Amino acid sequence: MSPVLQNGCPNPTAIEVLIIVGQDGHFTLIEHSRDDTYEKSNINGQAIRRINIEYSHKDGHLRVPSSGKKWRSSIHVMASNEIVSNASVAIVHGHAEKSTVVTVPKSIPADTEIEVTLGVEPSLQVLDYTELIRVMLIDFQITLDSKDHIWKIVSSHEPIF
Repeated sequence: MSPVLQNGCPNPTAIEVLIIVGQDGHFTLIEHSRDDTYEKSNINGQAIRRINIEYSHKDGHLRVPSSGKKWRSSIHVMASNEIVSNASVAIVHGHAEKSTVVTVPKSIPADTEIEVTLGVEPSLQVLDYTELIRVMLIDFQITLDSKDHIWKIVSSHEPIF
């Protein structure tokens, strides 16, 4: 048996974090610099690296340190507030989700902390798919009675069980 504990795989070169607002959250990624896949790490020597990702709901702040790691990361934020960040920000609008994606540059200095500000006590968006369903329903190859029945369910303001 090896005197050095081995996990059999290299450290991740990319990370994706999904933030759904509502309460505080934190996560610590623990890895060893010897398992880096790139030639030159920003950490001197062999070391355990702890990357603490922290989200404070009350303040609306998300903090991610670079920890000397060269990686591509993106942070998907599900919130209706305007987002401010010291990283590049791209808005993603799709049929199934509306979120903000913060992409972090691949190589940033070891002492840099990425901070994303969502505003005080951010909230989730209310997503209304009524128009999308209406357009799809028009194209469905079903009877008009079936379309009417489906539309009645979709446009109802009361739960139907």
